[in-house]
Amino acid sequence: MSAKTDAARARFHTALTPAWDLIAIHKRLSESPGRRESELSLNRGAVVFAVAAWQTYVEQLTAAMVAAALPPATAPASEKHLYSMLKANIDNQIKRLNVPDTKKTLELWAWVKFEPSTSWAVTYSWQKQRSVAHGGWFNDSATVTAHQAKEDLDTYVLIRHKIVHGDVLPMEPRYARLATGSRDGRPRLKRVDADRCLNFFLALVNATTTEAGTQFP
Repeated sequence: MSAKTDAARARFHTALTPAWDLIAIHKRLSESPGRRESELSLNRGAVVFAVAAWQTYVEQLTAAMVAAALPPATAPASEKHLYSMLKANIDNQIKRLNVPDTKKTLELWAWVKFEPSTSWAVTYSWQKQRSVAHGGWFNDSATVTAHQAKEDLDTYVLIRHKIVHGDVLPMEPRYARLATGSRDGRPRLKRVDADRCLNFFLALVNATTTEAGTQFP
């Protein structure tokens, strides 16, 4: 099973590449002085790509687990028939996963008896920027409980939803914690927030892949 779970993680990394590209572009632009409102679109785009990459990972990992449960050629016809029905149902559930928040993700994985959320207590880091006089780039980090990771996952999905529908982020603590910029009192995504988002999902995928290897060796 490890090869299949690693393949799902590889697909995640591929899907996340455009988000890293946007971060890199923003970093280069930030090296010159001046304030540019248009650069904020790079941050929003990175978060959208990150949530999409997470959805790709969830779908690919689920499909891998279903494939791993394929009965051997010598299995009774009844067992093969039951597997075919289960696979058809799960394939349909995968196609319907358009909001990869905690609830819908865990409901999908419940079909394959997979519960990884207890492993979502993770520590991750991301880059922040300060003036050259104060040392330039440095790493910040966060340690979250499994419960907090679920809340952050749900918030990033909500942020993605707001972005694609052209809405501003609400003035609520859950948004302000992950979107630390501000305009007219409303949270806005800074580059460091986008960087943090990508590294959060990277940590979540690594923890989930490790747990998948444990539960499905």
